[in-house]
Amino acid sequence: MKRSVPLLILLILCTLPLFSQTNVPDSADSSNDSSGGTYTWKELYSHALAQNAAIAGKAVAATASEQQWKSAKRSRGPVLSFESDLSYLTNPRTVDIAAGSLYPGGTLMPGIDFPALPETDQSMPLTGNQWYSFRLVLEQPLFTSGKLAAQQNIYQSHLEISRLETEHQELTVKTEILSIVHSLSFLQEILDLITEQKKTAERFVSLTRDSYDSGVLSYSDMLGAQVKAREINLMENQILRQRNSAILHLEYLTGIEGLQAAQINTEFLPDMDMSDSAETLLSQAAQTSPVMRVLKQQVSAAGENLRAVKGSSYGRPDFGLRVELDFAGDSFPYIPEAWSLDNANVTGSLGIQALLADTGKAAADSKAAEAQLKQAELQYRDSLEQIRMAIGEELFSQNLNRENILYYQNRAEDDLEVARQRKEQWEAGYGMEQDYLLQMISWYSDLIYGLQEEISLAVSRYKLKAITGELP
Repeated sequence: MKRSVPLLILLILCTLPLFSQTNVPDSADSSNDSSGGTYTWKELYSHALAQNAAIAGKAVAATASEQQWKSAKRSRGPVLSFESDLSYLTNPRTVDIAAGSLYPGGTLMPGIDFPALPETDQSMPLTGNQWYSFRLVLEQPLFTSGKLAAQQNIYQSHLEISRLETEHQELTVKTEILSIVHSLSFLQEILDLITEQKKTAERFVSLTRDSYDSGVLSYSDMLGAQVKAREINLMENQILRQRNSAILHLEYLTGIEGLQAAQINTEFLPDMDMSDSAETLLSQAAQTSPVMRVLKQQVSAAGENLRAVKGSSYGRPDFGLRVELDFAGDSFPYIPEAWSLDNANVTGSLGIQALLADTGKAAADSKAAEAQLKQAELQYRDSLEQIRMAIGEELFSQNLNRENILYYQNRAEDDLEVARQRKEQWEAGYGMEQDYLLQMISWYSDLIYGLQEEISLAVSRYKLKAITGELP
């Protein structure tokens, strides 16, 4: 055969420009109960959702993003903390009492003199060398110029992005499973045709060799017949390699080891209605494609980041409340009687902080955030144009596939009609069986080429549905 078979693995693993949450089919292990031990595409997809490492990794990332969002959300509430310190004072605080400050001294009555109190200057320590302090601190931000709210919204966008990336990974896996299962049905048809074609080619080679031995045909004619038979064997090997690659990729996607082609049930595939126009598909992609929804969230996150940065810029005040319950003393707490609630001190503080000037850092941060927002918006527009281009390319390829399918159908009809005529001539005694067999070989090739175009068309349809994010 003169036409090489396109590798299926290149068709089913083509890059999808993607990132609707996919519902998990009932019972991830239901495939083991399917009739005859076969797997439908839904059962294969169920196994992939349960065992595929890429999907599991995206799900774990989404869980981490959810916890980060909860952390940012709860940072707006009050925080209660405990503080304690032990200090050693080399020069403890003292109180000085001057001589005679309590009583200057003098004669109380005749013959009785009372000395001054104190008689000399005294210095009395207020504490020992150790100082213990214990505090319960309650802090509550009251007004932060929008910074905390913006931070919460940023993490909420990150959470949505993680969920959409999980959805995109599930969509990608589903697309590949459907493409492989659909292609396997055509590959089996091709292998069945090749089996019949090989029988015809073997008969053709045998007759050609006999004709050469009898001197009717030349040596080059015999070699040409053998080359045609080898081309059929080469085609069969290529198809077998494609099928093996497809099965191995299914094992990777689903986690099912030792999967065999006979275990794949190629029935119950979804109906692929492709009557929508390019503009309709583009509108669907803009609304439902996980990739475009991720980019929308990135634009939203960039906008909230700009809001947070501006909230930290010049003249943007932050208000906060701090309440402290403080216990302190020069002996270890709770042992001496001096430690009691009567010695506790409650301090309430209302603070304000605002940046007035710096060396231009806040202004530079604000301009950087504005540039990031603009970049996110441009990336969204660029991706939308790429999707428009991808949709156009897939629709054009599908039109070519349909035209090629029609061409091979017409050529197969012509070759079959010629084959019938040559069979009649051969049976009538004025034709050669080799001419009939050669025409039948060409007819089988037409059918095989048509099925190859069917594979390309099916894969393109699944890819186009995946681009829009609305794969059945």
